[in-house]
Amino acid sequence: MEKSHAFRIISRQKTPRPRHHRGIYHMKIQINGEKREIRKGQSLAGLVKTFNPSKKRVAVLLNDGMIPRNKHATCLLKDGDRVEIIAFAGGG
Repeated sequence: MEKSHAFRIISRQKTPRPRHHRGIYHMKIQINGEKREIRKGQSLAGLVKTFNPSKKRVAVLLNDGMIPRNKHATCLLKDGDRVEIIAFAGGG
């Protein structure tokens, strides 16, 4: 019997909201369909770490383009970016 595999978008309701500290958050981006404020100069790796604390393997789309994992640390987010964090979900 062959196992099927699928991807799922990480739940929008379970993603943590960053704590707000006056003067730190300067950019507005969209993460998994929700508008959020993040720190200016935030890397994609830092964002993935915040929204994927279980360290599951994920695929990350930035403005509809897939970003390889080895580029996450050097990819800095900009105001208005759209990010989708998609986790691998196995099935059988």
